[in-house]
Amino acid sequence: MDKSTTRSPAPHEVLGVERHATARQVKTAYRKLSLQFHPDKNPHSRGWATAKFKELNEAYETMKTSNVDEIEVRLTDLENMFEQIHQKLGEAIAQLEKNTKMLENILANLEERKGRQGL
Repeated sequence: MDKSTTRSPAPHEVLGVERHATARQVKTAYRKLSLQFHPDKNPHSRGWATAKFKELNEAYETMKTSNVDEIEVRLTDLENMFEQIHQKLGEAIAQLEKNTKMLENILANLEERKGRQGL
């Protein structure tokens, strides 16, 4: 099989974590594997260890960036949700104020009629 058809493992596969692993899980896996495959720890296989270590670094950087991107997306979603809640609360408060004024007018009219009937 030539290299052009060989699939490179996904970053989460390289690190041995789930695709949607937390930042802590990614960092823990990276630290463990980077110590295990560090070229200085593998003097008899330095070339292989260097390539593996580089692969781990690239996977870690990719996963770290993707976690940040996912957090930014979630924060944007939360901001949008809070804006909608704020808008709905504003509408509800405006309706409540309108209803309160309407009830005050009704009560004032009833008091006025009651006062006229008493005269």
